[in-house]
Amino acid sequence: MRGGSLYPDHVIFLGAGVVEAREGALGAAFDSEGGRDGQAPMLLLPRLGVVLHRSTNKSADAMAQCLADVAARIEPGAVIQRLSSAQEYELSHWEAEKYRQTLGVRSAAP
Repeated sequence: MRGGSLYPDHVIFLGAGVVEAREGALGAAFDSEGGRDGQAPMLLLPRLGVVLHRSTNKSADAMAQCLADVAARIEPGAVIQRLSSAQEYELSHWEAEKYRQTLGVRSAAP
């Protein structure tokens, strides 16, 4: 599943697009391509599968499963309309989303 995000919740819970590790990278040598700030919540490992960062929550886990379910149903060669980079940016920088993120940080604080 390469390319941009398929739907808004993907951007909110898993970040924009799908981050792919360099093929053949092992252990601590995993490195994502694409220049994302911080750790990617989800990382695609070519020919192996997908891993989620240890910091993901249940919502991100559910979105990753949802993405896998949706991707499994896409016919080979199907034309897929993805969110544009501008749409992904707008979603991730939306004032309501920034506020939701601060609520999550406050509730996670000890």
